Amino acid sequence: MEEILTPEGELKELIRNIHIANRVCLILFSVLLIFSLLLKWQEIEIPWIIIEILILFLFINVLSEYLAGYIWSKQTVILANFGYFIIQLIEVLALFLGFYFLQTIFFSEITLLTIFIIFSYFVFTRRIYPQLIAFICVIGYIAFGLLTRFKILDYYPRYQNPSLFIANISWAIGFLICLAFYGDILSKKLRDAIENLKTKTSQLYQREKLLHQKEKELEESKAIWEKETEVKTKETRDLTENFDQMKQKEEELQEKIGELEIVRKLAIGRELKMIQLKQEIKKLEEELGKCQKRAEK
Repeated sequence: MEEILTPEGELKELIRNIHIANRVCLILFSVLLIFSLLLKWQEIEIPWIIIEILILFLFINVLSEYLAGYIWSKQTVILANFGYFIIQLIEVLALFLGFYFLQTIFFSEITLLTIFIIFSYFVFTRRIYPQLIAFICVIGYIAFGLLTRFKILDYYPRYQNPSLFIANISWAIGFLICLAFYGDILSKKLRDAIENLKTKTSQLYQREKLLHQKEKELEESKAIWEKETEVKTKETRDLTENFDQMKQKEEELQEKIGELEIVRKLAIGRELKMIQLKQEIKKLEEELGKCQKRAEK
């Protein structure tokens, strides 16, 4: 589902839808062409223009399948949408051409156009294109009705013609088959959407569970961080107090060192003084001895 949100995913979705639509249409128009040829072979009056229109539809869908597989898949989403939009316009013109020559009643025509518009909504990824196709179908249908209402086109239901009645029945059966195919596609899309919704719900639940787990881990980490911060703060406070005590002791030691230095200096001075006094005493003793010797003479 997330892939579709990207340009590459949107392009893949478009190409996948085009392939599905083309294959369903190829089966449908192939069956109608074979049925029309069988009616022709049974010599039932069917205009050749109907067979030619069926062949035109087959050619358009084969061309669309080729373009989707080899050209549009390598283009941007806008170019691929626009290319298939041109194919759809050609099919709309072929439908109106078939209405005129097939000569069905108006109710079957508007039913057919409604189914065609619904198919367009399943194929395109850019919704502007099926809206344009719906607008063109409505305008074309109104114009077709006005032209037949004022007898500008020679168009009237011919119920008395059995070959056209059988041809109308064959067309109705074919489009009912086509509607059944797309009904299956619609139900598959709904099932896929439900599965995707379940997947998204499961993913959201897992993300919510993971988020709660991350919040719990964050709260635990916060508690651990707060505890560690408290311990670190206490350690820092203790270190600060120890530092203050050590600084105080250092100051006391510096004072004691200063006092010891003074004492050392005093002691050294005292020792020097004593040595000097001893030398002076010795000199005095020597002089005293000399004086005594002189006195004795």
